[in-house]
Amino acid sequence: MYATILLIRHASVNPIGKMIAGRGKGVHLNQKGRTEAAQMIHRLADLELTSIYSSPMERAQETAAPLAGARSLEVTVREEFTEIDFGDWTGKTFAELEQLPEWKRFNACRSLGRIPGGESMLEVIQRMVRGVEAIVRDHPSGTTAVFSHCDPIRAALAHYAGVNLDGMLKLAVAPASVSAVKMDSCGTRILTLNHIGGDFLIAE
Repeated sequence: MYATILLIRHASVNPIGKMIAGRGKGVHLNQKGRTEAAQMIHRLADLELTSIYSSPMERAQETAAPLAGARSLEVTVREEFTEIDFGDWTGKTFAELEQLPEWKRFNACRSLGRIPGGESMLEVIQRMVRGVEAIVRDHPSGTTAVFSHCDPIRAALAHYAGVNLDGMLKLAVAPASVSAVKMDSCGTRILTLNHIGGDFLIAE
């Protein structure tokens, strides 16, 4: 008996590649993102889902909504899957951040850095793993979709892959991408990483 967790990044929003949206309110899917969310219904059509979870952020819930509606499943919101608390960096553009030595240190050494006024990546890993383990306790078999954010998903994947946090930026997690993790009594195995477009099938 095993559980499969699909870690799905929210679909496209305007701030991607431009600024840190963080936990700021009112960040909604753009037209591309709404299309990506609708396509999730067809991409996951061959998978039977037992449950759907989401970050509390609007963009994650909006990505989950079409799939949940098509499957007649409720979306359970869990704080553990929310975006990183970017603290003082929330709302800043990447051009502004590039001028800050703290930003450069954070990206060079994610394992030790802490965002000014925000979280450390170790705290992000702890809450993500806590959320995933709670799902596995409630759903020890079957497939669960979890809609979250880029760096929290990277952090979870790095943890399950045994990768040092300083190397997590090597893991690509694109908007509306799906990564799959299999969990059973023997441990954890990453089945798929950063799947984008096309029908999604789990390869074991």
